[in-house]
Amino acid sequence: MVLALLAGAVLAFAAIVGIEAVSAQFFPIPANFASMDSVDQGEVMDELPFAAKALVLLGWGLGSAVGAFAVRAIAGPGRLGGVIVALVIAGGLATVFTIPHPLWMRFGAVLAPLAGGWIAARVPVPSLALPWGRRAAG
Repeated sequence: MVLALLAGAVLAFAAIVGIEAVSAQFFPIPANFASMDSVDQGEVMDELPFAAKALVLLGWGLGSAVGAFAVRAIAGPGRLGGVIVALVIAGGLATVFTIPHPLWMRFGAVLAPLAGGWIAARVPVPSLALPWGRRAAG
């Protein structure tokens, strides 16, 4: 169970960072963004195009889906994937309330990971014989 949660968290983080790295290639932010005050950060966020913000939400949704699916694949059926979804929601909310974001992204910080978790709960898990955890068919 702990291994499943750890793997899910690592994979969720990797998916989020991967999507945000792709986004940064197309929509770079200033190198000194982290050291800016919140007013300046808000101005930078306002200037970013919709696509840049949508990619962030895609990352949160995909990260949630990948992480929750990994938990199911390792630990078997159950609600442990919800822990990953909750972690992604917490991270998203921390981001949108720390760095000024538009209101719709605050809602997206909750809805995108929930959607990812919902999808992960419905994707069939391949039948693998893993030496740890419990496995149920499909």
